[in-house]
Amino acid sequence: MRDHQFGSLDGLRTAIRAWLVEYNSRPFQKRDGSRLSVFEGEEKPLLIALPPVAYEVMDWVYGRRVQANGHVAYARNWYSVPYAYVGSTVDLGIGANTLEIWHKNTRLCTHRLLPASASNKYSTNGADLPGKTMWRPWDRTTMRAVGSNSVCLFNRKWAV
Repeated sequence: MRDHQFGSLDGLRTAIRAWLVEYNSRPFQKRDGSRLSVFEGEEKPLLIALPPVAYEVMDWVYGRRVQANGHVAYARNWYSVPYAYVGSTVDLGIGANTLEIWHKNTRLCTHRLLPASASNKYSTNGADLPGKTMWRPWDRTTMRAVGSNSVCLFNRKWAV
């Protein structure tokens, strides 16, 4: 191919593919078979599928303590950890979009990384909580109900 000139990238790719087919099927000089036959007979049966998730380079933060509320702090935000690990030390693997929490080479959970602009926000997996009655996120109606009850209690206290 040294003496050929190609007018387009597609033409070069086609020529390389044709040359590779011919090169891989060319017989060995000092042993039986060819590169293609060795691959098909010995190497191809040993191949396994690639993992479904692409490899991602992560930054690591070591030695974070899980707080009593079942969360660990990272970048001014809080990420939940299974309740059994409260008080233990965990390591954080921070990728481009995810935060993984590890304890002694075992991945405990994965969270979507909160945006850099977020501050004092909680990312809580429901499975990490100790029980359904122990913690619930508050919505607007619950906040109004608690707010109105506390005002009534306050008024009653002073009215007595």
